[in-house]
Amino acid sequence: MRRHLLTRMVLVVFLLSTTACSYTPPKPASQRPEDYPFRVSKTGLTVAVRAFLSEEQLKETLSGGEDYLSNNVLPIQVLIRNDTQDEQLLRTSFVRLVWSDSSIRSTLTPSETFEAVKSSVAGGAIMMGVIGAAAASSRNENIMKDLTTVTLKDTNISPRASATGFAFFKLSKGDTSLTGTKLRVILQNPTGLTETILEIALGGDLPKSRGAVPPKQ
Repeated sequence: MRRHLLTRMVLVVFLLSTTACSYTPPKPASQRPEDYPFRVSKTGLTVAVRAFLSEEQLKETLSGGEDYLSNNVLPIQVLIRNDTQDEQLLRTSFVRLVWSDSSIRSTLTPSETFEAVKSSVAGGAIMMGVIGAAAASSRNENIMKDLTTVTLKDTNISPRASATGFAFFKLSKGDTSLTGTKLRVILQNPTGLTETILEIALGGDLPKSRGAVPPKQ
């Protein structure tokens, strides 16, 4: 009995140490608009975006990448380039997804995104008991580290500078394609007291298997 307990404890320590060491920070996003499939420019401002519609691409980019689309979370990588002579204010509340029926969806906060994609023992751990809980905990820690690093943040973009990050949006079960959908970004110029609205048309089909996993508990 004691031997089994000791074995479990050793396995837990080993699992936690290996998973903690296995964390790899996300690679810096490209700062070149031409590297993004969708982009638009207006009055010295450029917004370029990449919508991630493949779990394979996500697994290469984010920890727990396979759990985003399957839990109805759409990650969109955004690059905003300011080639004007004035500072531009970026507020994530002004980054929105305009659906083909004109409905508008706001970005999820890091905590909302985490709640949607986090792992649980019941949801997918293949090990039993405390070992499974330890694996889920370590995996969730990596997911939260990623979200803290890559989520698009409120910022002031200086002239000849850029800002990058991920905007995450909640999908509904009936969503099948991004055709006709636009990403809307509003930038504010505090000097001239003006706003610039940029809209980027998106495209691509969403995975048919999306939403197949049970909802998070």
